Amino acid sequence: MSKVVLFLIICMGLSACIEVKNSDSDEKVVRPLLTSKEITSLEVDEPLYFWEGKFLTESQWGEITSQNLKPQKLVYEFSIDEMYLSDRAILYTNGFIIKFSIGKFYSDRGQIKTFPPGQKARVRTPGRSGGHLLFNIHEADGFLSVSMLGEEGGDGEVGSKPDASLDGRSGSAPMCSISSNLEFKVIKKEVIAEKGKGGFSGENGFRGGDSGILEVFVKTPSAFNVDPIIEAGAGGVGGAGGAGGLGGLLARTRCFENEPKKGARAASGPAGADGNLGASGLNQNFYISLP
Repeated sequence: MSKVVLFLIICMGLSACIEVKNSDSDEKVVRPLLTSKEITSLEVDEPLYFWEGKFLTESQWGEITSQNLKPQKLVYEFSIDEMYLSDRAILYTNGFIIKFSIGKFYSDRGQIKTFPPGQKARVRTPGRSGGHLLFNIHEADGFLSVSMLGEEGGDGEVGSKPDASLDGRSGSAPMCSISSNLEFKVIKKEVIAEKGKGGFSGENGFRGGDSGILEVFVKTPSAFNVDPIIEAGAGGVGGAGGAGGLGGLLARTRCFENEPKKGARAASGPAGADGNLGASGLNQNFYISLP
């Protein structure tokens, strides 16, 4: 087995980045950055959204979501002396990996959720995992609901627009001759215009995100209870099938009959098949230790 050497590089401020290097190879695997922060007191009395080290209000969160930003792959570590969640508190963690070390924790039926229920990834994008939430608490009291929810997978795209390959073959009139006694003779048979071919299939929906992992360890619980809700994200809806191809141009089918209306075509082809529903994510484990 090849030897693996672990380097810990201290970065600016309270951040650290971990780099793993195989000593038998020049290949490097960069692990997520670790960012630590100390907080004396954190009181939550409204919905807050965690995003890259900050707790944002609903209006601030709206500005973030409107930009369609992608989160960085970071691990956040908070050391909090006292933390309080009111009955109006909802803390959305948005799929990040967050480690909480808390001295005193009280929850008056507060809630922590990885994502808002029903949150869906953009089209053609897999749903995100709920991440990993780890709570190491010295003293805890009250009731806390933790919902580990995977993000729903994005929908598949509609089938491509029909191109010439889906068009039906155009018809051609028969070649005929007429004898002196006015009898018709077919020299070359007609070609019947074909119906258009079926459209391109819609794209399959994308996979839903895994629920994420929850770990709660309390050293001295008073009257503390945790209600875990574990629900992976559903798969995205398959895209609708694309339109069928154009029918071929019509031509007369008998000798010397009137030509069809210019531009008239046989029937168009049927729409393509809808894409399949994306796979759901996985319900992952949770660990709760209340001695």
